Amino acid sequence: MKCERCGNQLDDTDLFCPKCGKAVFEEYMDDDDIWDEYDREPKVGSKEKLEISKEIQPEKASKVEETKESPKEENKQEEAAKMPQIPKEESKPKRKTEAKKADKKTKKTTSKKTEEVSGKKSPVGLICACILMVCLLIGVLWGMMTVRQMEKEQATKTTADNSQEQENQASVSTDNAKTEETTKPDKAEEAEQKENETKTEEQEQQPEAKPEEVEQKKQDYFVMADKEGIDFSQYTKLTVANAEQSSMASSGNYDYSAKSAADGDITSSWQEGVEGLGEGTGIKLSLDGTHKIRYIVLYLGNWRSDEMWQKNARPSKLSINLGDNQAKDVEFSDEKKAFCLSFDEPVEASFVSLYIQAGYAGAKWNDNCISEVEFYE
Repeated sequence: MKCERCGNQLDDTDLFCPKCGKAVFEEYMDDDDIWDEYDREPKVGSKEKLEISKEIQPEKASKVEETKESPKEENKQEEAAKMPQIPKEESKPKRKTEAKKADKKTKKTTSKKTEEVSGKKSPVGLICACILMVCLLIGVLWGMMTVRQMEKEQATKTTADNSQEQENQASVSTDNAKTEETTKPDKAEEAEQKENETKTEEQEQQPEAKPEEVEQKKQDYFVMADKEGIDFSQYTKLTVANAEQSSMASSGNYDYSAKSAADGDITSSWQEGVEGLGEGTGIKLSLDGTHKIRYIVLYLGNWRSDEMWQKNARPSKLSINLGDNQAKDVEFSDEKKAFCLSFDEPVEASFVSLYIQAGYAGAKWNDNCISEVEFYE
């Protein structure tokens, strides 16, 4: 059997032509049957297509003439007589198998598409996953912070409770002590009373000390010593932090303030600026702290030169105060030498003040002078 369209040799089992796709038995095909193969173009080359089209065109023309000349029923009867009769039972199962194959192909394509879609990671899913992870981390951190705060609060509560318990215990102990004191007589007070009574009895028996002896003890602190016989390398020289004066002589060439009496230079001097020999005037030298003073070295007069020492006045009596502890009026001879005051027991003081009580008149001027004051600890 040959195909009516292209003339290709067909097998008894073919329902469609493998070249052009024309249906072999069009009259036996229903609406549910597949017509894809019927509309397919023939699988031949360009030359064969031309030949087939040439062959098909006269056939179509003859068919058109036949349709014009004869009715449709006659054509159908003639075609049925020509074509071998095939039972319907054999054709239907083949069509069903082809439909199943097409269904399988469609299922495979759809499954592949779904797999491709599922394989691709959508950005929305990634964003949601990241947001969930961040939320979980925040929740974990928040939980840790709350747990720590709870622990701190519990610790503070426990410490407060412990302190309250200690205070309560202390108050209870004090109350107990007070009750014991009230109930029992204080033995320490009795002993103190006895000691005081014995002291008063001893004081009554001893003779009273005279004020002259007390003054003599105070004066023993100020002992004139020989400067050359003392090794001052064993002691530390104290520094003067501040110097003040009650009066000062004016000069355009020299500084006659109290600083000149504690600058470490014996050629510079403090000079008072009142009439007479400067009785009642003086200087106050403050140390850099409280120290135990053992020696005071004084350079009285103007030590710039021997001539200037003779021309200027110099103190003959000074009132010396070592802080608020010791004070004494000390007399000096009219000699150009360094006077050294010694203290057997060091005197604690933060400042030393020197006031002129009397002086020796100078050959030319009556300005009383002190060139330098040194302190050793």
